[in-house]
Amino acid sequence: MPVSYPRPLTSRVLAHMDKIANAILEYKEVAGQLPAGSNADMVRALQSLNPRIFWKRELNARGEVIDPWGRPYVYLVPGNTFPELFDLYSVGPSGKGRTRPEERILCELKRM
Repeated sequence: MPVSYPRPLTSRVLAHMDKIANAILEYKEVAGQLPAGSNADMVRALQSLNPRIFWKRELNARGEVIDPWGRPYVYLVPGNTFPELFDLYSVGPSGKGRTRPEERILCELKRM
């Protein structure tokens, strides 16, 4: 059974992931492909188009974009849930989403 997080936290995470996902889709339009690799690789690719895409507080020391709990978002390309594009999700406030998919907060941006 999926975990329900308090609405303000979930809304904040979903809004942040929507911003990232839209930037990824914009990158795809410009570059002709999705950013490849890890979270940090994706960040570098997005910053190549817009160096100010992320605030300093949105990134950790490894250059990964992080969720409100300070954990890096998981970026998978191709995705498991959205194999034609990518998956972007938070492992949630407990971090248990690393091993328990039902704990993940998945970005479900309407896909093109």
